[in-house]
Amino acid sequence: MEKITYLIANYNNGRYIADCLASLTAQTDPNWQCLIVDDHSSDDSLERIRELLNEKITLLVNDVNLGYIGTLKKLIEHAGTDIVAILDPDDALAPETTEALLKIFQAHPETGFVYSKYATYDAELQTPIEEYGDWIPAHRTSLEDSHIGAIRCFRRSVYRQTSGLDERMRYAEDRDLVYKLEEVTAPVFVDRVLYRYRIVPGSQSNDPLKREIGFRNFFKARQLALQRRNIRGFEKWFYYLFFYEHLWRNSAGTPRWLQRLVLKYGIRLYTLDFLLGIRSGGRLRRALPRIQMPEVPPEPMLERLRGVACYVNVYPEPVRPFLLQEIARLQQSGLPVWVIANLAGSGGRLDGEIRESAGNLIYAFPLQIRLLLGQLLRLALTSPIKCLRLFAELHRQHHGEDKSLLGDLSCFAQAVNI
Repeated sequence: MEKITYLIANYNNGRYIADCLASLTAQTDPNWQCLIVDDHSSDDSLERIRELLNEKITLLVNDVNLGYIGTLKKLIEHAGTDIVAILDPDDALAPETTEALLKIFQAHPETGFVYSKYATYDAELQTPIEEYGDWIPAHRTSLEDSHIGAIRCFRRSVYRQTSGLDERMRYAEDRDLVYKLEEVTAPVFVDRVLYRYRIVPGSQSNDPLKREIGFRNFFKARQLALQRRNIRGFEKWFYYLFFYEHLWRNSAGTPRWLQRLVLKYGIRLYTLDFLLGIRSGGRLRRALPRIQMPEVPPEPMLERLRGVACYVNVYPEPVRPFLLQEIARLQQSGLPVWVIANLAGSGGRLDGEIRESAGNLIYAFPLQIRLLLGQLLRLALTSPIKCLRLFAELHRQHHGEDKSLLGDLSCFAQAVNI
């Protein structure tokens, strides 16, 4: 049986390190070891760690401060096993983490990267706050679905196939590493909370300066990933538009420089995709207010279209009962129901219920939804027959070999442009 080495880069986390190491000793599977590198801490971290050392836990000490990313690189280099997992010193693991991860690697020997759900906790690691993480549909990546958080567990042999950690990516090194790993191996998701993320004062999530640096480097990491994947032209600008739009919608948590930039150009970006999709100018201008994302869900749009019921979900998770109720109502008409799901808003959690109730699901982001809806409005008004053919082709495409979002959208675009 293979073992996992948990990598802990510690700097002045003496207050929390005991909880972290206690979660390791509580593992149900003994096939683990831990390597800690203390990054020249100025608190009592070393004393606390040395009291907890045993045959499974090894400590190295940096003579000078290398920074978090530099210390992580040292940890990966000195790990004693091929499988490693990153564990921050102020966080903790669920007792079954090692067992669950090793089972995945055993069941999927072809993969080199495994991640799981994680939960945020209060500062005492006593009260869970919220769960995060989800699977990424086939033929999609974390550039489109940012579901990969913690725990990040990977093979060093796979890591060496990438350019490795980039010390320029401060506070965004996790996203940069995820992009690089998924370019050389298919990630596997564990649908269980294996990682407990402690919310503490001064952390990146609570420090405005760290958040601003993190957002800048997050964007750089995406740019570099697009270059490595040879994504260019319109598709590249789609990713840029989606990135800025996402930050605009969550502007309360974005850095000031980006708020100013996005608020300056945001409305133009927000309506540009409608115009690209509709291509009809003033003829459909009155339809635009109905397409905008409202605070309260309006009556379903385009629910009946020449014998096809279509509901466009552009709303977040809190309205899932409303969506499922609307699906049930539409089904009473006996028409097939298509749902264009806002995966960014629902976090993918609607998948199972939608597939069970509606059966037909297209994944989309807000930007993609509006492009799609603009083209759909134009097509419905100008060529109802073609619209029927489109839905027939979409149904065939959805139940064929290519079930990806790009497959659905390319099929739609081809039908619209015939």
